Amino acid sequence: MEWKDYAEYRQEDFLTDDYFSEWVLRPNKENNAFWEEWQQLYPSRQPIITEARKILLSLEYTREEMPIESYDRIWSVIAEEMETATPVRKRRWPLALAAAMVTGIVAVAAFWLLRSKPVPPVYTSQFGENRTLVLPDSSKVILGPHSSLRLGDFKGLREVWLEGEAYFNIQHTAVPALPFIVHSRSLDIEVLGTTFNVKNYTGNTQVVLSSGKIALRRQDERLIMKPGDLVEYKEKEEKYLRKEVKPERYASWVEGTLVFEDTPLETVATEVYHQFGIRLVFRDSSLTKEKFSATLTSADQAIVLAAIKEAFSLELTQGADSTYIFTRK
Repeated sequence: MEWKDYAEYRQEDFLTDDYFSEWVLRPNKENNAFWEEWQQLYPSRQPIITEARKILLSLEYTREEMPIESYDRIWSVIAEEMETATPVRKRRWPLALAAAMVTGIVAVAAFWLLRSKPVPPVYTSQFGENRTLVLPDSSKVILGPHSSLRLGDFKGLREVWLEGEAYFNIQHTAVPALPFIVHSRSLDIEVLGTTFNVKNYTGNTQVVLSSGKIALRRQDERLIMKPGDLVEYKEKEEKYLRKEVKPERYASWVEGTLVFEDTPLETVATEVYHQFGIRLVFRDSSLTKEKFSATLTSADQAIVLAAIKEAFSLELTQGADSTYIFTRK
């Protein structure tokens, strides 16, 4: 697989790419590693990747709920439309084909909405936005910036699919055996009634338990967490890391605060990107390992940038495409 093949992809190109679809719908160690590294090489393409993922996940839910013969019939019509378009150059679709794709997406949604039960929604948030949600079972979720939450139908099993970060306050049910499941990439989080934070912006999933009891599941593995536990599942290594922490530090973003405690600047840069949609570049690569400690408001990126600049006596300049460059004086 060549990275350069994807560098010029538009959203509709990703939607019909087999390798991209496999990563979104059936992630594994190999495709996770490829797409994580690709996004690091082409950070400007991440918004397109994110939107394409959301569309595929929504369509996958519709496909699962729809009778298979109906699904196949609709997509055969779309395929016929696409075959009539004449390509203008290799690996890039003409506008007619892009329009056919959009028409197809609308057709799938409209067909099923008119003929069956409503499709549960996908909630999304923008850079710098926290969004409070009340789920059908009265559980509450605060969705972090640059994130999405897809709901199951909540008839029987309570299930949600998370991309990004969210803080959960899960309601107990009258039926104790009715769990709440958060699907986070290749990890499932089973809840009976509790508060916890989940983050999976990178290829890893981090879970911090504030109260109650949850179980992490992956294939045949099951790990029970207690309040104050932080567990991070590293997908590349396929292993868990566990330690005791102060849960309030990891949920501080809910109250509009960013808390860093001896945090490497490369990690700070990742947090800042998902909070504000800006990229931090350190000209001296050794800076990325420097530890940063501060409690800052998450509402003002200028305060965060100034704090980093002053803490390490750096020069700060603004580059192109929402990039900020730090250099040693």
